[in-house]
Amino acid sequence: MNKRLQCSKKSYPGGDNCSLLKGYSYSLPEIYAARDAGQILCLRMETNDSCNLKCKYCYSYLRRKKQREMPLKVACDVVDQAVKLGLRSVVDLGGGEPLLYKHFWPFIKHISNHNVTTVIFTNSMLIDAKIAKRLFDFGVSVMAKLDGKEEIQNQLTGPGTYKKIRAGLDHLLDAGFAKPDGRYTRLGIAPCATKLNLSEIPEIWRFARKNNIYPNIECATKIGNATSDITLNYDEVCWLRETLKEIDEKEFNIKWATPYSAIPAHSCGIFLSGVAIKRDGGIALCPEMPSVTNLSDKTLAEIIKQPPFSKARDLENNIQEPCASCKFFRLCLGGCRSKALIDKNSIFACDPYCVLLKSKNNKNN
Repeated sequence: MNKRLQCSKKSYPGGDNCSLLKGYSYSLPEIYAARDAGQILCLRMETNDSCNLKCKYCYSYLRRKKQREMPLKVACDVVDQAVKLGLRSVVDLGGGEPLLYKHFWPFIKHISNHNVTTVIFTNSMLIDAKIAKRLFDFGVSVMAKLDGKEEIQNQLTGPGTYKKIRAGLDHLLDAGFAKPDGRYTRLGIAPCATKLNLSEIPEIWRFARKNNIYPNIECATKIGNATSDITLNYDEVCWLRETLKEIDEKEFNIKWATPYSAIPAHSCGIFLSGVAIKRDGGIALCPEMPSVTNLSDKTLAEIIKQPPFSKARDLENNIQEPCASCKFFRLCLGGCRSKALIDKNSIFACDPYCVLLKSKNNKNN
């Protein structure tokens, strides 16, 4: 690798005084150090296809033709392999709803026994006071769903879901998940921005900031359930990111280090220091991408040393223009690689939703 990315200590795209989610938020020097050492900082895992929702924006839809689960032995073995490679956290995406995985609690215990943090992405509908306390005692961080007010939430995720989602979120708050530990919180909310709830996202962002909750806004990708009827266009994405950036700066004194990242105020480092594990044992560069190999074929240590992982980890030498010469590249990492793949059929192309493209296009016209 010829031109290693370098970052100062001030290397969180969200600035220096915003809340971070334990097990999910890593500084860019941490990400680069793990990459340079041939390590895996964080696993993204899909343990089961089963889900109690049918979200209009779900990218897992195409994989849920048959509801199956990852055997516990396989799930634990993946973690054991990653621990030898420096693993610090496992983000359990489920593939469906993680709490429906029949081996959920033994799996969480296995991760905890390695002193590794578990982060679960959940719709929170199954979380009551008892489950919230149990998750808290295991040191789990939780990324909960909240897409908007009752009418919009029910429209996106199904009739009657809003009250159950909010009840689960309230149980997490009561259990202390949003209690600050330095810069870290153990509670996040992850709205999926669509045409239906776009106007509500800024208020959700404010709610998160005011309550020490980590906001994780992602835009619906045109795979699975999401179609052009609900996905945002370029101008809508630009408006959203500029609005959230202004809210942070004016209302919370949080200055973003970069005007753009795939997830506002956050850089996804999975390409440099992570691996995505599918329910069937497939290995992918990120959860939104198809598998490129399988656990039964190679070990994790072998997989990350070979293409396409080795090329993806050499991002600074493979990224295409205009990212290659952009002064913000070392902070945003070129944005979302999966959206680049969908739009340009290359993981090294520019994220089509980069807000900087607007000014660059204006200069060229």
